[in-house]
Amino acid sequence: MRQLVFQKGSEMVVIKVENTIVTFAKAQGQYMRFSTIDGLKLNLSGILKEFPDLVELSPEEARIEAIKRFKAKVGELNEDKAIEEYIVNDLKPHGYILLARMRPGFRPEKIKH
Repeated sequence: MRQLVFQKGSEMVVIKVENTIVTFAKAQGQYMRFSTIDGLKLNLSGILKEFPDLVELSPEEARIEAIKRFKAKVGELNEDKAIEEYIVNDLKPHGYILLARMRPGFRPEKIKH
């Protein structure tokens, strides 16, 4: 299991990767409630930035298709480190900055920019 800590503006996001299961949480003090991608609100402009071919679909159809494609991509990678790199590269253009990586049994690795 790996955890990634991102920052976007004043928002802190923690993403947990365990096998092919990816969960997301907003850090609010010490409280974190993880959810799969199905439970997230996805921004339509962010979806269209990543998948421009979905412009013809309704916002809900585009969201469902984007989630399906994300799950398929994660399933193809099938390795924590590869999934981690995919997530980091996927979120970077949307303004998320990777602050730290955490692995069980190791100290958190702070990322220098």
